[in-house]
Amino acid sequence: MIHEIDPHDFNNHFVAGKIPLSTDMIFCYQSNKMLVDVTHEEPEIPCKNQLLFSENVQYIYLFSLDSIACFLAVNDSPEFNSDFEYREIGFFRGMHRKEIGWLAVAGFHLYNWYNSHKYCGKCGNQTKHKTDERALICPHCNSVYFPVISPAIIV
Repeated sequence: MIHEIDPHDFNNHFVAGKIPLSTDMIFCYQSNKMLVDVTHEEPEIPCKNQLLFSENVQYIYLFSLDSIACFLAVNDSPEFNSDFEYREIGFFRGMHRKEIGWLAVAGFHLYNWYNSHKYCGKCGNQTKHKTDERALICPHCNSVYFPVISPAIIV
């Protein structure tokens, strides 16, 4: 199963105000594609020191794998060379390193959640990030939105 990534430690505990280090992974998505480093045998998620962003970029802490933090980059598209390309998110299905596939789809889930909750579903105002938990809040009506887990079982 995709979530079976032993011996790695996946930690999705929310950490407020965390800033990415140069060796942390940066997740960049466009529609249903993810930016990956294609210079290895299998696609790799790029580190911060491999990408160049403008000052408009905002980093959202997602989770960590072992001791490496993972961030979603929003509000900017990075500059990159031919070592990188956007690939359909389904690239993870054939990977031998299951932990990279797990990170890609978990990050994609949060990317879609953040994108679909930019505005309050109750009053239509723009939502803001809560500082004490992984949630979005409407500053106008105080509605709070959390990521949704939609489990599926194939029998």
